[in-house]
Amino acid sequence: MTLVELSVAVFILLVLLAAATPSFVRSYNSSLVDAAARSLATTCQFARHQAVVYRKPAVLHIDLDKQLYWVTQAEQINSDSDAAITLRTTALSPRVTLISAQVGEEPAEQQGQMDMIFRPNGTCDALTVVFRGQERGSFLGLSVDPITAAATAYPVK
Repeated sequence: MTLVELSVAVFILLVLLAAATPSFVRSYNSSLVDAAARSLATTCQFARHQAVVYRKPAVLHIDLDKQLYWVTQAEQINSDSDAAITLRTTALSPRVTLISAQVGEEPAEQQGQMDMIFRPNGTCDALTVVFRGQERGSFLGLSVDPITAAATAYPVK
């Protein structure tokens, strides 16, 4: 094999790599948005489980400004204190942004903190959340059913 042949082969590989890189980056960013939505869906199921098993309401707090969410539950159900235990905290990837959240019939918020309550009977408030990835046009919505707390992801334009 001559140096010219080797140079041509390396050049062809570099051209193929350059053509494939944008697709790979889009796919990677899309998977990050999907993972963020799955993580929130799993956290909702966790909060529902905690509320049903311990027979105490669990609250999912979503902070749009700090880009994180966490689950708390009261230490004792009928106590005078408002002490709550933080059960799980999740911060979003820097490549994913929580755009808006809507709990129940309230209007969708794009800043501040929202609280979603999971009741001991297994029901919860309805929740709709929109995530945005770094890729242009990369939006994903997540809707949580108030009866089953099952989450459904859907593309948002």
